[in-house]
Amino acid sequence: MAKEFFKDLPNTTTPLTASRLNGLLDGEEAMGNLVVDSIRSKNLADTDNYLLGHINISTGTIEPNSDWAYSKVNVEVSTQYTYQITSTSSQEYEIAFYDSSNTFQHCDYGNFGAGTNSITITTYSDTAYVLIAWRNDLNHSNIQLEKGSSATTYTPYQGLDTSISFKTNVLTPNTTYTYSADLDVVYIKINKYVLLHIRNIGFNQFIQGNGIVLGSGLPKPKEYTVSYLHYNLNSDSTYEQPRVAINFNGELVVHWGTMAHYGESANKNYSGFVFYETTD
Repeated sequence: MAKEFFKDLPNTTTPLTASRLNGLLDGEEAMGNLVVDSIRSKNLADTDNYLLGHINISTGTIEPNSDWAYSKVNVEVSTQYTYQITSTSSQEYEIAFYDSSNTFQHCDYGNFGAGTNSITITTYSDTAYVLIAWRNDLNHSNIQLEKGSSATTYTPYQGLDTSISFKTNVLTPNTTYTYSADLDVVYIKINKYVLLHIRNIGFNQFIQGNGIVLGSGLPKPKEYTVSYLHYNLNSDSTYEQPRVAINFNGELVVHWGTMAHYGESANKNYSGFVFYETTD
């Protein structure tokens, strides 16, 4: 599955496999920051997972109508896409454009004759997604939306666009509480999901009190996310596992009065993992 999911890194000949991701998180590969973008499916239209409704071509709002079906597709800005459909009779279509704030931009619409037909669209400089709509009947098949200015042979939808990034030094410390020396925080982000690895963090004073900000600059979570840190030296029943959280501002904060060792960063430090969904 790893071989199928991950593509080769740019300018390397080493596949980005699951074991290599572990190496990145554990610091075994000095790769710096990287971003890998791959498309698993040429056909971007997931027409098996559709909603019922009709797009108002003037306002972009969805109006209840069981005779129509529509599906959302995330797109790139200022990019050409080609929509095609095969039908045994006349077939209407609607393609509506929206920005990241869900503001309606434009709607292409029309009527195809029988057979396989296509139309090419170009997204705006700030288009985030489109809604494609078709007649909800048995007269059509092989709906496809693909990047490019011409239609190619239909292939079934196989999966979402995948964006993978690995970043180091992602936490900006609040030096009132957190040592900048020896601070080591990285993450791997796959689409909207983040695996944050706090490889080393130390504190320069006693911390106790909910919401104290230890650092900032993390991807913002969809939900307030709580986890534990683990003391890297020896067991201590009082300070062994302080609780931290990532708040909606992307800040690492103390969670509900937890306590931690403090002193020299290299001698009294913590580590841990946090996995969460982000809104970024």
